[in-house]
Amino acid sequence: MAILFNPNTNPKIWYLFEGLLITVFFCSPAISATIVKPVYKIKLNDTGIITCSNLTKKNLPCPQKTNPGQDAQYGRDKTANNNSDGHAGFSFTKISSTGKVLLASAKTWNCVKDNVTGLMWEGKTNDGRLHDMDWTYSWYEPNNKINGGFAGIQNGGLCSTKKDCDTYAYVKAVNKAGWCGHKDWRMPTVEELSSLTSFNREEPALDITYFPETNIDIFWSSTPYFVSFFSFNNYAWYVNFFRGHENYQINAYDYQIRLVRNGQ
Repeated sequence: MAILFNPNTNPKIWYLFEGLLITVFFCSPAISATIVKPVYKIKLNDTGIITCSNLTKKNLPCPQKTNPGQDAQYGRDKTANNNSDGHAGFSFTKISSTGKVLLASAKTWNCVKDNVTGLMWEGKTNDGRLHDMDWTYSWYEPNNKINGGFAGIQNGGLCSTKKDCDTYAYVKAVNKAGWCGHKDWRMPTVEELSSLTSFNREEPALDITYFPETNIDIFWSSTPYFVSFFSFNNYAWYVNFFRGHENYQINAYDYQIRLVRNGQ
């Protein structure tokens, strides 16, 4: 099979097999976009793994002579393993709806600060209001400097307002409310969202002591996924908190979201 493309014809001509011709009309204007990476940096959380394995068994004490140098023997999960503020090397602080720092023993809180990365995360609720854990949102970002060339889909999810159910509109709504005393909330990058993953658990793969209202589901990130073939780059990265893995999907799908702010 041969695939040939003639860029000098209009319409463009694709030859897939000898004797087979496919004509493709490009009716929309070309879109020029640059993906801008955040200028700030964050520290990395550890993995949450605190046990070792051998060739036949897992959840064993460390070290294992036959399989040395495993993940659980290094990093904060080894040096700062204190479950009083989060599992193993994770360290979180509960924050009230007005931005007040709360004790770890607080029964109600609205946001969570990650003391390792410096990021502050939106807490979800189960009350049918703005922050409810069950609402879903399509991926939408109108700024061509950061959307990879495709804005996505407006109002493609299911949420409390029934008319602003996309990521861009949700960010605006949360900032208008000044959630947890701040108005600089945004969608997290895929790297930031992955920093919440604790690989010692699944369903969901994060510390539910601090993030109790979390669906076992896919969460959108702000990071677009660029696909060059045919320029169909209407994808975005997500984190699936069933097991904590990353992947990308067409941004018209409606998934969960959890907002973040820099926190410093």
